[in-house]
Amino acid sequence: MKILKYNYVSKWLTYAIIFLVVAYFYSYLLNVAEYYLNVYFLYSNITLAPSLHRNILLFSNSRMDGFFKGEHFAYAFPILKKFFEPFGTREILVIPYAHPDLRDGVDTKDLSILFESIRNIFRSLNINATLLNMNLSANEKQEQIKKAEAIYITGGNTFNLLNTLYENQVLELIRQKVMSGTPILGVSAGTVIHSPTIKTTNDMPIVYPPSFISLGTVPFQINPHYNNVTTHGFQGETRDDRLKEYLEFNRKIYNNNTTPNFVIGLKEGSIIHISGGSAEIVGFGTRTPEKISLNSEGKLVKIKIPVGSRIDNLMNV
Repeated sequence: MKILKYNYVSKWLTYAIIFLVVAYFYSYLLNVAEYYLNVYFLYSNITLAPSLHRNILLFSNSRMDGFFKGEHFAYAFPILKKFFEPFGTREILVIPYAHPDLRDGVDTKDLSILFESIRNIFRSLNINATLLNMNLSANEKQEQIKKAEAIYITGGNTFNLLNTLYENQVLELIRQKVMSGTPILGVSAGTVIHSPTIKTTNDMPIVYPPSFISLGTVPFQINPHYNNVTTHGFQGETRDDRLKEYLEFNRKIYNNNTTPNFVIGLKEGSIIHISGGSAEIVGFGTRTPEKISLNSEGKLVKIKIPVGSRIDNLMNV
C-alpha cells in the first residue's frame, strides 16, 4: 500500500516538474519570438529630420530580452545610427548621476560594468563615449557638459539623479543644451527627468532633492517601464492605481492651470523621438505606449499610441 502511494505521489510530482519546465521554456521562447518578430517585421525607425532645438531620444529601457540579452542598446542600434548620422557626432558625454558607483562606502563596480557596455555600443557607431568625471568640481563638470557634442543620461534612481543635478547646478545648463539642439539620450530615470516633474517615476525617494521640478524639455509626464501586471496574491497598488493617484492630485499641468494633465506609459522597447516641436513613437511594434488620463468622472482612461505614429499634438499642451 505504501509503495502504491509513493508511486502515485512520485508520478504527479514528476508531472508537475515537467509542466513547470515546459511553462518556463514556453514563456522564454515567446519572449525570444516576440523580440525577433519586432526586430525583423515590426520595427519602426525614426522619420523626423533633426531640428535646431530639441533632438531627444527617450527610452524606457536600455536592454531587451532575446539572444542578445544584456547588450546595451542592441535592440535600438538602427535607431541610434539614424539619429546620430546627421550630426556627425564623434563623442558623447555619459552622465551617470542616477547610478551611483559608491553605496555605503563600498565600490560596487556596477558603474564600471555599465560604462563598458555603453562604450561598446557607441564604438560600433564610431562615437567615443566619455564618462563625466565625478571627481571634478561643480564648475569643472559644468565646463565638461558645455563642451559635450552629445549627452546620454543613464538610468538608475530618479531622485538621486535630480538631486545631483541640482547640487552641481547643471539642471539649467542641460536644459539649454537640449534647447540648442544638442543630441540627447535618456533611459528610465534619464527619461523621466525630461518631464516637467519627476512625480511619475517608479523609484523610491532615497534622497530629498530641493524640488521635484525637472528639465521640462518635454511638456508631458512619462512613466517608463510601464505595465499593469499583477501576480497571484499581490495586494499592493498596481501601476495604474499609482498613476491614477498622481492624476487625481495633479489634474492640470503644473505650469498651466488650463491644460489637463496626462501620462505617457512608455513600455520596454518603445522610444519617444523628439525633433523640435514634433515627436514620434519608434521601436518595437508590439510594445505600444499608452496615454493615460482621467475623464470628467475621475475614471482612468487609457489610449494606445501605435508605434510608428506621430504625437505632435501632445507637444503643444
